[in-house]
Amino acid sequence: MTAGGGTNVPTTSERHLLRTPFSYILDRLVCRVPGARYAVLVDGEGEAVDHSGDAEPFSIQLAGAHWQIVLAHLAGVRQIVALATKRSYLVRALPNDHVLVVVLDVDAGFDGTHRAVDVCVRELADEAAWRQPASARWIYASPDIDAAGRPTSLAMAGVAQSAIVLGTVRGLRAGERGYRVRLSAGAEINLICEPGDHWYAEDAD
Repeated sequence: MTAGGGTNVPTTSERHLLRTPFSYILDRLVCRVPGARYAVLVDGEGEAVDHSGDAEPFSIQLAGAHWQIVLAHLAGVRQIVALATKRSYLVRALPNDHVLVVVLDVDAGFDGTHRAVDVCVRELADEAAWRQPASARWIYASPDIDAAGRPTSLAMAGVAQSAIVLGTVRGLRAGERGYRVRLSAGAEINLICEPGDHWYAEDAD
């Protein structure tokens, strides 16, 4: 298959694949997910398209191939979360029988993964020219904020819009804060800030 943020981007100690645009998408995912060790994009034959993270490339590729086989045998299942003795695994089905595998520390939990994974899935779809999965509803955001840390504006679909805070979002994890905002174009969305100052916005489309 051919290809087409974050700081302290992790890299493998030895890569067996040339870096591609997919590499940087996976880098950002690993940076944004608390406790993530590595991530790998696998094709329908179990071959690693690309990967990122702190592990030997062979181990990464083996994990990707294993979970691609597991998911292929579970008809209709689009996502798996699994807790093992030493690691946790999140597996997301992608178009054209591709699979995204994220490997986390065993105590990392999965509550802080879904927005970053949604963003990664959308970026992978853009790069691979896949149709955007309807289940991926979050996009990465870089809002302007005021002195209190509340959003005042952000760009949606490449257009800068002012944001009026209507209220706060309840039921978030410790360390997160969220706001219900009305954009100048009229849409009302949730805007969430996760630990590490990673902001996510609902897709307003």
